[in-house]
Amino acid sequence: ITFEIQSIEKNVLGLKLSDIRERDKRSFPRHFGNIPLYYRTIEQEQEEFVSRQWLQDIITTNETWEVPEPFMNFSIGGLSFEHNKAAPVGSMALLQFQVGTDASIWKGTGRIVRCKLLSKEHSLYEIALRFEELSEKATEALSELTLSIQEAMI
Repeated sequence: ITFEIQSIEKNVLGLKLSDIRERDKRSFPRHFGNIPLYYRTIEQEQEEFVSRQWLQDIITTNETWEVPEPFMNFSIGGLSFEHNKAAPVGSMALLQFQVGTDASIWKGTGRIVRCKLLSKEHSLYEIALRFEELSEKATEALSELTLSIQEAMI
């Protein structure tokens, strides 16, 4: 909310409401960074079984996994990136990613919350996903990258 000063009399300010801005409803700050990502969406009927296999290292990545450009929007809560293939909104995604230049590889699951066509000509989509299962160490790595970017901006 912003105000304009309308009048000043003795020790009293007369204010007028000039602008109301919507509060950002995100729980965590978002930044752009290097997040090399492999992901694969799975059918709803397979979610529980396949996600457990994935998180227990029974399934590995292969050529059927999607690999978007690694420079993307990220937060502790999820990712948003551009890719040349649509992803079904509401579907679960198996995730394997790195954070920045760290060599550690993190696994998790997420839910596709948005898939918006950006360019029909170039078959380009903006895909957003919310993390569902992520290790504490993966969350810490995302948090550390967030803090390092914020410190660089100061």
